[in-house]
Amino acid sequence: NGKNIYMAKDLDDFEDKIVKVLEEKLNSYNINTTVIRNSISSILKENNWNYASSYKASRLLIEPYITNNNYNLIIDIHRDSSSLSKTYIEYNNIPYARVLFVNGTEYNTYEENINIANQLHNILINEIPDISRGIMKKGGAGVNGIYNQDLSPNLLIIEVGGQYNKIEEINNTIDILSKSIYKLLEGDQN
Repeated sequence: NGKNIYMAKDLDDFEDKIVKVLEEKLNSYNINTTVIRNSISSILKENNWNYASSYKASRLLIEPYITNNNYNLIIDIHRDSSSLSKTYIEYNNIPYARVLFVNGTEYNTYEENINIANQLHNILINEIPDISRGIMKKGGAGVNGIYNQDLSPNLLIIEVGGQYNKIEEINNTIDILSKSIYKLLEGDQN
């Protein structure tokens, strides 16, 4: 089908495993997936920036890829710092890590990004009720509010589980997430 996804992340070992599994699953759906693994921390260090400048640093890495390619979907993948009670569900005796979409509201076209996130959220909850925690809108004082989402209306920030979820829960969610992404890209909302 030729659809493609771009993922960029300054990955720790656990998140790298998540991205590898997601990449494999998406490729099994014939979705061409580009994963950029770069060190945001090295850019921060080179520029003498603190951790709060992480999105500024990541922008330097991802902007050329987004500008020079027409990706159907761009995913910035993370893990949430919330408690296990917020990031875990069990459905039909199978454990899952819950998904959360994060969307900035401090740029002109944020509604377009929210629309894509909402579509994927709806597909996910049609697969497994409550697997998605919905969309967290972020803006205002003390918040980035952009998260590089102004670079593309197809850029999603997806938090898959949290720091307390087990890899089995994450992998189970990645199965559902990749199937849902396939449905989104194919225009199948059910």
